[in-house]
Amino acid sequence: MIHNGNDQATGLRRLLEGGSRRIVSIQSAAPVGELSELLLNLASALVAVGRDVLVIDAGRRTGRMALALGIDPGATLLDAASGICAVDDAIRVSPHGFEVAVLTPPSAVVAPGRIGRLDSALRRASDRADITLVGMSLRSDQGWSLPALASGDVIVQVANTRASVTGGYRLIKHLTARLGRRPFSILVTNATPQQALVAGGNVARAAERYLAVAVNPIGAIPADEHVGRAALLGRSVIDVYPRAMAAIAYRRLAIALTQPPRTRGAVAAGRSAAPSVNAKFGL
Repeated sequence: MIHNGNDQATGLRRLLEGGSRRIVSIQSAAPVGELSELLLNLASALVAVGRDVLVIDAGRRTGRMALALGIDPGATLLDAASGICAVDDAIRVSPHGFEVAVLTPPSAVVAPGRIGRLDSALRRASDRADITLVGMSLRSDQGWSLPALASGDVIVQVANTRASVTGGYRLIKHLTARLGRRPFSILVTNATPQQALVAGGNVARAAERYLAVAVNPIGAIPADEHVGRAALLGRSVIDVYPRAMAAIAYRRLAIALTQPPRTRGAVAAGRSAAPSVNAKFGL
């Protein structure tokens, strides 16, 4: 069962078991724009705690997230995989101190024969960073063909709304059908810790009951007007308002993601249930 902060610690420990250089896909069921906001501020927080970070735009409309992160998309990792350019040429430094790359050009379809080469290009790019964050919009199916993503960590982002929570469950159901049964982590944005516990717990309960899948809450990012103010300046909340509530939450999450687990294997996999909340998913 979920036990408040203990369950968040469990989710973070599971994320940390992947080694020193890790690829973390963030699949969003939040409203449009919130994934870019999360990537900007989490990557900036990781840079602030001394990590080299690469953000990869692998959304359905590739390039849009990259533009939101302050870089003009050009050559892509698919171009590198096709021999059009080198991997280094597909990576750009954002004004926020981390690097950004785009997985494929808009509307590109990756032929089965190129999957291996694209996966290799993605892995070579991720070797440049301590942590690679891969932003994926709803049902970014093409990216999941890549073994580096399919076998890596997955965080599902949901907002504190009924529609987003329902969408988060349906997203996990879709990914489970595609990738097989595996654990997921969930991060609730624009929510208080208690709201995140309820929203994340609702997703966890539905996923365990209907899919036999463990969903591990890893925390909350509070609604904070300072995030929007910083965005209007083209900067992260960590940079502009380091004492804002959201900045503190991002910094804590970044620190937790970069620290080694205190104990490994201490928590049995797959046992995550929600608190007693009368949630109706309309499944």
